[in-house]
Amino acid sequence: MEPPSYRNVVILNSSGENIDSRLLERAVRETLQRHEAPAGDVSVLLTSDEVIRDLNSRFRGIDEATDVLTFPTGSELLGSLGEIAVATDYAARQAALRGWAPEEEIAHLVIHGSLHLAGFDDVEEVLRAEMLREQNSIAASLGLPQDPEWSSLLHEVTA
Repeated sequence: MEPPSYRNVVILNSSGENIDSRLLERAVRETLQRHEAPAGDVSVLLTSDEVIRDLNSRFRGIDEATDVLTFPTGSELLGSLGEIAVATDYAARQAALRGWAPEEEIAHLVIHGSLHLAGFDDVEEVLRAEMLREQNSIAASLGLPQDPEWSSLLHEVTA
């Protein structure tokens, strides 16, 4: 079965940072095509820690910033697969801890969010390990660094 080919990937950059949207579009498309996700539009919002904190509080009841949030819609009627929000400042701090460029961390976060849209989950350790293997495989195909122990580092630092 050939994967769906219609995907409108929109990168909304309100962060003020100069980020290569082509890399992020490729990350979304590669991830969803690998997993034969339904066709549909995907929006990626690059934003501030404050906006992410507000979204995290409103939709998850957690009043703190985070690196990435994913909002699957899966609505064929609306033609939308979902939305991904990335806090670019948060990502830059994590990238510094990893020794990566901020854009590389943001691309990992977009892959991670896209995997959630494709049906992956990371609630249980076995599922997280599977998701992480796939995230690193996709990152490698895009020429990005890999980290077999990748996680949201800043959550670990503050926990």
